[in-house]
Amino acid sequence: MNWKTTNRAALASLLAIAAVCGNLAGCAGSSQSTSSAAETTPAAETTTAAGAVKDGTYNATGTGFGNGDVPVTVTIEGGKITDVTVDAGTQSDGYGKDAADGLAQEVIDGQTYDIDVVSGATMTRNAVSDAVKEIMTEAGYDMDAIAAAKEESKGEDETVDTDVLVIGMGASGSVAALKAAESGARVLGVEATETLGGMGNAAQGMFAVGSVEQKDRYGEDGETTDEAYWYNHFQERNNNMGNSKLIRTFISEAKNTVSYMLNHGVGFFLSKQPQQIAHFDTETVYHRWNNADPFTYIGQALDDNGVEIRYSTTATKILTDADGNVTGAECTKEDGGTLTVNAKSVVVSTGSFANNAALMKEVLGEEVYSNAMVMAGAELPGVDMMWDIGASRG
Repeated sequence: MNWKTTNRAALASLLAIAAVCGNLAGCAGSSQSTSSAAETTPAAETTTAAGAVKDGTYNATGTGFGNGDVPVTVTIEGGKITDVTVDAGTQSDGYGKDAADGLAQEVIDGQTYDIDVVSGATMTRNAVSDAVKEIMTEAGYDMDAIAAAKEESKGEDETVDTDVLVIGMGASGSVAALKAAESGARVLGVEATETLGGMGNAAQGMFAVGSVEQKDRYGEDGETTDEAYWYNHFQERNNNMGNSKLIRTFISEAKNTVSYMLNHGVGFFLSKQPQQIAHFDTETVYHRWNNADPFTYIGQALDDNGVEIRYSTTATKILTDADGNVTGAECTKEDGGTLTVNAKSVVVSTGSFANNAALMKEVLGEEVYSNAMVMAGAELPGVDMMWDIGASRG
């Protein structure tokens, strides 16, 4: 099989998915505190003498999802972080809110601001990390020494070869990886978090027009299954500011995604009362999951087809040859080591732009951005990596 390198097409597909799947969850308040004595040998303790750190209770605020404030309170006793409180009241219910307690505990266990990325709560994690870093600096920790210690303790570098590299194993990336593997390719996926499916786990279903379920219920005719009607409907709702090519592609392909998911054990039912604000139409186009966790089925299919997934691994650079052809990517592993992947084809599906306000405004323009609704995202280097090698900006 001839595997062609993709970059612009991957970006177009990613933007199309993000445009439609961005409005999935609400927000609720949360303030959680965690305290315990760290049993490990923490990075900060090994690089900063306890006497140089000023004990006390410190406060700082990071910026989380939706530019919401995430206040963090840290108590330091005997040169150690003994208590952390994270107020995630501005963060998404079920994601940033629920991650608060675990993030606080990670700070205590590691005695560091450098905590793990959490699927669906990346911006909350970043807010906590930034606030704790500010607090540790104020308390007198030697931040340069901590960074140097991390560099010295990083894991071994490694190089692997594969047919297809998928960067970002969220909703789109996991299915892309599976389809490639089913077509005979050797596939490696890298995922910055520890969870398959990414923000797809926030969804209760998906939009589709002309699916087998709809045609069974409504037949071939009528607005519910009419792609032209729904294209005009989308454009009217966004004041004709949407990317017409991406919208047409999304509407045309969504029904095929439903069929593909059905073939892999994911059930659907047509819901007249969807629970998410993105699906407010009276027509029955929202396909609710009929199983609680669709990515359990996709994950099993990935395993069955031999797809290797490296979790807690972040792609940082797309590699090219002398002629500008994409040849793979450079990634940072959880232990700090570098993973170099040589690949015949690279699919980028990171979704790492939706909550980057500056980037969104630059690409979409102020008017479109002000009329857009987006959900959680991150500021990982996904889109920037493609631009760095010459991918089109629009």
